[in-house]
Amino acid sequence: MRSTLLASTLFVIAFAKTQEPKLFTQSPTVRLTAENWEEQVLNSAHPWVIVFYAEWCGWSQMYSENNWPELIERLGNNTDVKLGAVDDLEGIYARYHIRTFPTIKIFLPFSQKPIRMKIDRYDIAWIVDYLSLFPKSRATDDAHQDAHKDAHKDAHKDAHKDAHKDAHKDAHKDAHKDAHQDAHKDAHKDANPKMRFSSSSSHTFFALPGLIIGAILWFTQ
Repeated sequence: MRSTLLASTLFVIAFAKTQEPKLFTQSPTVRLTAENWEEQVLNSAHPWVIVFYAEWCGWSQMYSENNWPELIERLGNNTDVKLGAVDDLEGIYARYHIRTFPTIKIFLPFSQKPIRMKIDRYDIAWIVDYLSLFPKSRATDDAHQDAHKDAHKDAHKDAHKDAHKDAHKDAHKDAHKDAHQDAHKDAHKDANPKMRFSSSSSHTFFALPGLIIGAILWFTQ
């Protein structure tokens, strides 16, 4: 009897896994699998409300039809919260010790483990109230702050580069100006003795005839 029941259960599970999902397909519910779990949930900047279920489970069917649409409606204004559905007995269920269906778990941004929910796992009101306490813009604000920090850092680097570049240009101009002035002064200084020598020589040349004439007149007296 037990072996027949087990075989029937395994057949139902295997058959359900080959069919297209019929439960928890309402938008914006995301279909989660072992393949996209890490990228979608564990590395997400958003909180996730995830239902772990089984297609063959009557309780899952009722929850999908009645409770899940209510949750979607009540979270409608909070676009920061992501909704996901998992039907993966062999992969994710074992990792998080899922033993009953459906089970609701909440994952906070970049969290590897769900939060501990001490109340009825079906309590939509508690889930909505809890997520309303979670800062709606937290993920957005964190991303904005990171972007602001990066932009500020880049701007600081650019300003530092520009200031360094301008200072280098100014220093180069000043050095060039000083070198030019020094060269001009040295050239002018070197030219002055020659000019003084040339000036004194010309004065001597023009004064010599007068001295000769004066000497002759003095001797003829």
